[in-house]
Amino acid sequence: MRTPPLGTLSREEAELGDSVVSGKRAGATLAKIPVSITPELVRIGLTDFNVYCATCHGEQGTGGGLVGSNLKPPPPALNTEDVRGISDGELFETITKGRDRMPAYGWALPPVERWAVIAYLRSLPRAAR
Repeated sequence: MRTPPLGTLSREEAELGDSVVSGKRAGATLAKIPVSITPELVRIGLTDFNVYCATCHGEQGTGGGLVGSNLKPPPPALNTEDVRGISDGELFETITKGRDRMPAYGWALPPVERWAVIAYLRSLPRAAR
């Protein structure tokens, strides 16, 4: 099997629509998750979060994961007001392409599963002030 050309979408992704796959509409990042938020979606997000994110961001998204605790500066807690102020589309782009030392996970998580991780993050209790 050959590696598909950059930007190639599977039939399934094409059926989802551009905003679900890209996190953008008319070039602007989406403010909210473009798929239905269901308990099943949040459960998938929890599973994927535990596989890909918890080692750095902690199991509850509060920081201090096993790998993250050894990084300087440590990865941010994901239940803070700063992170809650980031649009869902921006979080989708960060998960897809990575940021700073965080690697890209677009290769590992299909678009709907990236939205599921964001749905899970939004379900986390807010950090105490």
